[in-house]
Amino acid sequence: MSSSAAIEHDRHQFGEALKAYVEPAEWAENLASLHRLIAWSQNQEQIAHVPNEGKQAVVRFNFVDGKREVFWSVFPQQKGGAKVVILPRASTRFPESVRQRVRSGIEQIIDTEWPTPNATPTFPLRRLVHDPDWVAFRALLEDVLAYASTTRPAPLPQ
Repeated sequence: MSSSAAIEHDRHQFGEALKAYVEPAEWAENLASLHRLIAWSQNQEQIAHVPNEGKQAVVRFNFVDGKREVFWSVFPQQKGGAKVVILPRASTRFPESVRQRVRSGIEQIIDTEWPTPNATPTFPLRRLVHDPDWVAFRALLEDVLAYASTTRPAPLPQ
């Protein structure tokens, strides 16, 4: 499990990196959205923060069992400010059909077109500051967690 200090460190690094890409008002919306997403995630037993060890400013929560797959991550981008990435990779536990359900859920919240049929599900972070978007997005995350609780990950190699 990650400490509060590690989460704050990653959040700070993210905020500092994001300043290079967005105006102050958008920066504040992104940070408020990230705070909201982290607070919700800290209350979920199936996921935990994973401290960032790379050079890119990333905040990430992984599933705590099995292969410790990434549930969501957020990173600053030059185009669009910051995105939430959900289930970045298809796997045995989370096949492309599950990621398609996530993409379809995102399409119900925002008007978006995916560049390819198996595009990585992403959502604009700053939209989570708006209550209707947050409620719908949170429900989508809860659906993925419910699905995850019905599947068993492959054991880790010894």
